[in-house]
Amino acid sequence: MLQEFTADYDEIMFTMIGDNYGASLVDMSLPNRVQALYKTKWSTKADTFNNPTLKSYVFSLLGELSQLSNCLLTAGTEPFFIKRTRIRNLYVKLHPDSFAETFPYDAFIDDWDDGEFY
Repeated sequence: MLQEFTADYDEIMFTMIGDNYGASLVDMSLPNRVQALYKTKWSTKADTFNNPTLKSYVFSLLGELSQLSNCLLTAGTEPFFIKRTRIRNLYVKLHPDSFAETFPYDAFIDDWDDGEFY
């Protein structure tokens, strides 16, 4: 099921944590896609993950994306700070095999977990 989840959200995540993430804030298709995926599929399917840690990461990521899309769709009437580091960290945790052989990010920058858990 993780493969299905990442297939649905990888393009959105690449946009959010990529070098040109500012463009995603202008493109209003992103928040609409986030909401459509959640409403039509993942609002019920996310609860079927068996691994509680993985389920926690999925729900945390869905929550962050939902807050961001709600803020963008309401024309900023609700205050929201983009938690790009948290979104990136959750994405990496959902792809442990993809990042297993890379040099640890926190070896260079010590903010890997800053603000992640609150």
